[in-house]
Amino acid sequence: SDFSVTTTTPMPTPSPAATASAVPSPSPTANVSDDPTSTPTSGPSSIPTVGATPTPSLNPAPEPTPSPTSTTSSSPTRSPTSSTCGALAPGDLMIVGQTSDNPDTVVLVALASIAAGTEILMTDNGYISGSSFRANEGTVRYTAPAGGLSPGAIVFYDISAPEWQSVSGSFALSASGDSVLLYEECADSSLSFVHGVTWGPSGWVDAAAVTSSSVSALPSDLVGMNVLLPDQDNSYYAGSTTGSVATLQGLINDASNWISSNSFIDLTQVSQLSSDFSVTTTTPMPTPSPAATASAVPSPSPTANVSDDPTSTPTSGPSSIPTVGATPTPSLNPAPEPTPSPTSTTSSSPTRSPTSSTCGALAPGDLMIVGQTSDNPDTVVLVALASIAAGTEILMTDNGYISGSSFRANEGTVRYTAPAGGLSPGAIVFYDISAPEWQSVSGSFALSASGDSVLLYEECADSSLSFVHGVTWGPSGWVDAAAVTSSSVSALPSDLVGMNVLLPDQDNSYYAGSTTGSVATLQGLINDASNWISSNSFIDLTQVSQLSSDFSVTT
Repeated sequence: SDFSVTTTTPMPTPSPAATASAVPSPSPTANVSDDPTSTPTSGPSSIPTVGATPTPSLNPAPEPTPSPTSTTSSSPTRSPTSSTCGALAPGDLMIVGQTSDNPDTVVLVALASIAAGTEILMTDNGYISGSSFRANEGTVRYTAPAGGLSPGAIVFYDISAPEWQSVSGSFALSASGDSVLLYEECADSSLSFVHGVTWGPSGWVDAAAVTSSSVSALPSDLVGMNVLLPDQDNSYYAGSTTGSVATLQGLINDASNWISSNSFIDLTQVSQLSSDFSVTTTTPMPTPSPAATASAVPSPSPTANVSDDPTSTPTSGPSSIPTVGATPTPSLNPAPEPTPSPTSTTSSSPTRSPTSSTCGALAPGDLMIVGQTSDNPDTVVLVALASIAAGTEILMTDNGYISGSSFRANEGTVRYTAPAGGLSPGAIVFYDISAPEWQSVSGSFALSASGDSVLLYEECADSSLSFVHGVTWGPSGWVDAAAVTSSSVSALPSDLVGMNVLLPDQDNSYYAGSTTGSVATLQGLINDASNWISSNSFIDLTQVSQLSSDFSVTT
């Protein structure tokens, strides 16, 4: 059934949702995957347990000059001129499910009213630039039925339904990696992209690399409006189906809110996709304090920390940022805080901070991690998105979290105390154990290049914890509590569902997106791993332009 979508302003009463939102049973013969290993099957009716490691990659700069060796075509179709051509904004219609194991399935949700007769094109051709695609795959057209689509309406791709027509080629998703792009095309052949997803080992790639059917560049329209899915054959959105347009867009674009599997998933049996979404209204945010002036960026000491990665060699690192080309590997966001494994080596919270009037005063996202290096010297960079009072104590740990106030005890915890004058919204803070604001609390805070996590939190006199932000990297991503049996993994605290970053499986990463925006905008951008740069080569974060001056937090 359709999602329930709310708007920020009262919307006119839409026509009733079309019959296209009914959930059809997919035809096992409707499409043939272009993955040669794929065997047609109707699939089980239940959802399989998901345990494989996903592998989306970085979000490259959009639309570089296409490779002269790529086999290209003009846009895979020309839709008729229409008064609704280009009427949809990015995110008005979003992809919320796909199966590349036969039968191929795509599920869409409307987050805005879509007028009857509006034509949306859907292709798995690799996008290059402008209106050019590779031509070896297929394109289909969806025409909104009489009555149009109401916000929240669910639409299943079904080539046998009257709303769907084949336009060119064969729309057949590949389990080896593929992409799906939604767009409109006008009479002048210009394209207006609406949403996109990609999966496979490469993620979105530069235009010059679009040389096979498994990859695609990212249209510039879709920067911040796409999903980098894990390297699994089948995926669906498993998050909340109620919220404002902006909230739902952010949740859908966060791959940690999706479930993926190499086993076929019958999307007609998924509860999140069985009824319409509920789109709600939002209230204006309070005006934040003015952004602070730039804080000084210290040079990290090459001897401050020793990585617990045995292959890591201490180095002060180059002063320039290395070219990044490796494939990142964040993983799925599991359900938070299941019962911990009785075999895990646990401890109580890695520290007890002194009772303070500011204890627990920070909300999730008030202080966020925007950079880390696990190649020596270890570095962590934070940004305040709210005013933080002088004396506020924030704990930072790379101990694996289990549940409640329990962590594994074999790593380390440090404490940051906000200095006199506190922190203004936008202030940048570098971890530097030699600085007076930082103190070692327990163990050895030493990030592992084999995979690790960093959690920020406050702790009160009653030992309760208030989590503020978290990042993880490595082949496993956030895991269930029972799987927290090594120093490279951590469960996700329930406070941080939707307020965390699943970084790629690379040693060093930093946020490379906009540093100007509202609190909610910046939180969304920072939590989107596609806005980060990662590398297995050391990155000197003191030389990164985005981190060299304070962020500007706007109203």
